This record gives sequence, structure tokens and C-alpha cells, in this order.
Amino acid sequence: RRRLTDEVVPFWAREGAQPELVDQLPAVPAVFQHFDVAEENIVVGRRGFTVLDWEWAQPRSLPLSDLVYFAVHVLRIVDGALSEEERDRHFAELAAGRAPSSPVFFRWVREAVDALGLPREAVGPLVTLSWLERGKLSREERHRAERVGGASLGKPFAERAAEIWLADPALGPRWEAWTRS
Repeated sequence: RRRLTDEVVPFWAREGAQPELVDQLPAVPAVFQHFDVAEENIVVGRRGFTVLDWEWAQPRSLPLSDLVYFAVHVLRIVDGALSEEERDRHFAELAAGRAPSSPVFFRWVREAVDALGLPREAVGPLVTLSWLERGKLSREERHRAERVGGASLGKPFAERAAEIWLADPALGPRWEAWTRS
């Protein structure tokens, strides 16, 4: 909570992150987080699957983060949103309940909330903080790469997703679309 309050939320203050966001979060369990569970980091075989690319893993992080990140990445493929332009639009549509796979996404979130015994009022702040944390790391990595490479790079998805999450009135800390079927 201290790191989120001192480092993550202030990082996004210009984009509208409210200082009281962490205070809105009721007590929730910390969970192990891979931090990059996306289609490119999963290998599926006959005996199951393996998750690769563990350099950003954290022993204590926010519940729902890996699930939401995974869902946003794979459900855009399921829905056919393959270009970068479609990716951002699909992200907002999926989370707002307007994408073909929104019911699947919402069911996954509800099942995880129930399995973890999370208070329903914690979901919006949890997911918001997750996108802000992910977006902060992404922006810092992009700026580091720009310094090393000497050239400007486009914003990666995680950074754009944090901005979209804060700007879209259907998303953000009050996110409730996940409660619908």
C-alpha cells in the first residue's frame, strides 16, 4: 500500500489518478504475480502449459492483476481485434461490456472474486491500481529504452491501457461492468 500510495498513484496524477485510490481499497490478500501473463509468454503442449518470462514477477502483489491482464490479451485475439488500433478500442469495449467476449471476461473476474473472497467494492480499485502499476513500469521501461537507443518509441499497450482506464467513464475505480452477465 505504501508503494502504491507513494509511487504508483502520484505517477498518474496528471492523468487523473486520485490520491485516495489506495485508501478506497479494503483489506485484500496479497498474491504472487507473474506480471506479464500474455499470449506470447505461454507455451501450450499436450501435457498442459508453461508460463515463461518471469523477470517482472513479484511475491506480493494485487489479486486479479494477472487474470485481467491475461484476459485482455487473449480475448482480443478471440474477438479478432488483431491490429494495434483495434487493440486499444477492444480493451475499452471488453472492460465496458460491449465486446463479444465481455461475458467470458466478466465470468472469469466474478469467479476469481468469489474464489478469493474479495469484497466486491474492492474490484474497481484493484483493477485500476493494477493497470496503473503495469503502465508505470511500462512507461519507465520505454523511457529507459529510449535513452539507451537514442530514439523515441511508441507507447506500449500497458501504458496506453492505464491512460484509457483512467479516461473512460465506464472504467476506473468505480468499474462495475464486471458485475453484469
